Amino acid sequence: WTNSDVSDTSLVVEFGGGYGGICRLFHNLGFHGKYIILDLPHFSALQTYYLKTLGLSVLSETEFLDAESGVLCLSDIEKLRSLLAKQVDFRKSLFVATWSISECPIGLRDSFLPLVSEFDSFLVAYQEKFETFNNVECFDQWIRPLTGIIWLKRKIEHQPSDHYLLGKRRGS
Repeated sequence: WTNSDVSDTSLVVEFGGGYGGICRLFHNLGFHGKYIILDLPHFSALQTYYLKTLGLSVLSETEFLDAESGVLCLSDIEKLRSLLAKQVDFRKSLFVATWSISECPIGLRDSFLPLVSEFDSFLVAYQEKFETFNNVECFDQWIRPLTGIIWLKRKIEHQPSDHYLLGKRRGS
């Protein structure tokens, strides 16, 4: 739908990366840019171990700032905010969250989503409800002011209470 190739992406920020499977997949598909995974500390440790065993370049924060490519596993949203503030250009950037952002506390979600609003592309998968919270309304509210983005919302056929939200900045 977006007619995009991960090899043309220069920055990926993934919220909740599990063990690092999507990061691995993107690198196998030709991604060569900077990849940041924000997750809980024990998952960041697991991601670091797993991705290093695959031979991917997992860097420290200092190394990541100076590098043209590599993976950074973070557990601190303020460190992510600081890193993104140093990012001059968000062209060719992608935000990924597969069920993770829809399963976190609302306060964390509200503080995180503005950090990626300037990105070029979006891949989000989420369930309609988390506990008593309506995720459909939440994501509709998030994307409403992002008028420079063309959005595609689709129910996931084999999981009818789950949805994909894809976005691509106009002209990119």
